[in-house]
Amino acid sequence: MCLTAIFFKTVRFRKAEASFKGKAFRLDIADSFPKKMLGLMYREGIKPDEGMIFNFGRTGRYDIWMLNMKFPIDIIWLDKDANIIKIAADAQPCHSMLSCKAYASPGNAMYVVELASGTAKAGGMAEGSRFILPNIKGFHGKYTTDNHARG
Repeated sequence: MCLTAIFFKTVRFRKAEASFKGKAFRLDIADSFPKKMLGLMYREGIKPDEGMIFNFGRTGRYDIWMLNMKFPIDIIWLDKDANIIKIAADAQPCHSMLSCKAYASPGNAMYVVELASGTAKAGGMAEGSRFILPNIKGFHGKYTTDNHARG
């Protein structure tokens, strides 16, 4: 068994609630380098209302790959105000570093949300829509009534 798989069995993620258009999601928070590196690797799957949020703490380009994943996911990049700036729907797992596709990030991302494949389309998620991140440590964005109405 590789060291990453052993680490997976011992790491504990804090949880956070997020929502989109009234649908709640319970997200594991990847807020340290080891947790970001591990992500959803080695898990058998996630429920439709579960996922992971990567909090990078500043805007930048954060590409995602699917090495050692066992199931496809939707990858959603958010800006500092939790607006969706890109969606990679149905990102497929890979098992070799040599053939693993990197899903490119826009340059102004601060958060990445990973959800079960098909969740973005089924939930009506689109660029410009907003996630609600009320208890994500480090969320720096501002909410207004108008932004809540957008999603």
